[in-house]
Amino acid sequence: MRINPVSIVVWLFLLLLANGFTPSATAQSSSTSRVNVRVVTDEADAVLEILVKREAGEQISESDWQKVFNSEGYVRLKQREHSLARSFEDADFKTFVLSDSLVKKREALAATLAEWKQTDVEKIALRPLAYLPSTAQIRASIYPVIKPRDNSFVFDLSGSPAIFLYLDPTKAERCLRTNLRTRCITSATGQLAQLPLRGPHLQN
Repeated sequence: MRINPVSIVVWLFLLLLANGFTPSATAQSSSTSRVNVRVVTDEADAVLEILVKREAGEQISESDWQKVFNSEGYVRLKQREHSLARSFEDADFKTFVLSDSLVKKREALAATLAEWKQTDVEKIALRPLAYLPSTAQIRASIYPVIKPRDNSFVFDLSGSPAIFLYLDPTKAERCLRTNLRTRCITSATGQLAQLPLRGPHLQN
């Protein structure tokens, strides 16, 4: 059985959201109206566009960089890092994107992102609603991101809940090869399941 690691991570976190990490909303008329989940890939898409140019030896323009820095995924990632008093500067991110090690992963990253985009997050989000009160509502923005740190985490649960997923082709391939569901769950969600509560966000 092929198991998408993104599906596992998203389902786990949506269960957390639905069970009290965010305020309950009033009941809606249908199940689908109680779900507001979206996947935002603009940061990863913009980084991959630069990697394509880097691989082809083409000039990378300032507009290419601004597409990264103005992307919703990057802006929120930067907000999260600064909320933890961590350095996260555009110049440092440029160095990371232009590194030889990242450009070598370009094809694998692109293939993994394309697969993750096929995840039916609304269908996944609807599953836990069958076991929850009629007032339960699930909402989150999911950001598959290409970034220096290889961690996945959630952020801003009391405001606009976000799930940041580190785009990891190696982990995805390992999960997709195995026939053991429990190993996929452990591989994809082991860190997220152990996240400690810290104010308005969780982190690993």
